[in-house]
Amino acid sequence: MSNVKTVDLADRMTAFTERTEPGEFNGRPLRRLRLRAGEACDPFPAAVEFFHVLRGRLEIETGAERIVLERGEMHVVPAGTACHAVALEHAELLVIDPARQDTRLH
Repeated sequence: MSNVKTVDLADRMTAFTERTEPGEFNGRPLRRLRLRAGEACDPFPAAVEFFHVLRGRLEIETGAERIVLERGEMHVVPAGTACHAVALEHAELLVIDPARQDTRLH
């Protein structure tokens, strides 16, 4: 029997209704991002970009492909890959922002 549990992040994130930064991952801030239909995310091509759709739909375009993410789906864009991510309808995302300037490893 496995110790791995399945977690529905969309349901878990409802507790963070007012907070847009619910924590961090490896020194990078997690951020809940709300986008209107047609609104794009700010690109960070030098960093790995992580998108998890909590609600709505998101289209991600890179030079090589076009991906449409539905609720509960996620996609990682490798560092150095230019991408354009836009909400196809009102969307809420969990993203990992690039490391803060003051974040250092000790």
